[in-house]
Amino acid sequence: MNGRSIGIAALFLRISTTKIQAYTNVCPHQSVNNRWSLEGNSFKCAQHGNSYGTDCDASDQGFFLGEHGFFDKRFIYEESLRMPFVIRYPGKIKPGIIIDDIISNIDFAPTLLDMAGVPVPEGIQGKSFFSNLQGETSKDWKQSMYYHYYEYPFYHRVQPHYGIRNQRYILIHFYYDIYVWELYDLENDPNEMNNLIADKAYTNTIRELKSELYRLKETAGNTMSLQELRTITEKDFGGLE
Repeated sequence: MNGRSIGIAALFLRISTTKIQAYTNVCPHQSVNNRWSLEGNSFKCAQHGNSYGTDCDASDQGFFLGEHGFFDKRFIYEESLRMPFVIRYPGKIKPGIIIDDIISNIDFAPTLLDMAGVPVPEGIQGKSFFSNLQGETSKDWKQSMYYHYYEYPFYHRVQPHYGIRNQRYILIHFYYDIYVWELYDLENDPNEMNNLIADKAYTNTIRELKSELYRLKETAGNTMSLQELRTITEKDFGGLE
């Protein structure tokens, strides 16, 4: 890439299971004729001698090593669901800040495109959190996230399930050849050891979470019945492996 001419708003990505790196040319004097060279983790403008760039580091989902008696990484529980995301963008993102907003990995692509000044194509799921990183979380930012895993039984033998997580609770529904609901209070039970689904004190909480869960499912285009979901698992996943 050294000395290569790039356009006004260029984005370079290197993506693997453990690392995302993005480089954007944001020189205020940028033009299509500027020449840029890659120096370390930033691009340097050959015409003006300024370096600009960003590093984004993330990881794959966490892998269970006996927590809850489980293995693998496809369950919705905290050990697997939570992922680190570290970003550096001099001049744009204040160093050392921690963002507590709910972010999903489907938000990565729109965020990186937004940072590069590239329009996000229609149909892409997820939303840019570039403003969140700059301390400007919008009032309508999501307060919960939706998760769904279909594949069973090969190769991982993780029961198909879906669920919702917000800042305090996580609600889970296993639906394939078992029918089980689980609710955990992450504030009082961060290790998710006490299933509260039958606790009458949480009746209203469960009702609200289920309503939000079904809304998120519909937003994601999933309006199928449980039997239709089971058929997907049998024909498109477990049945073909």
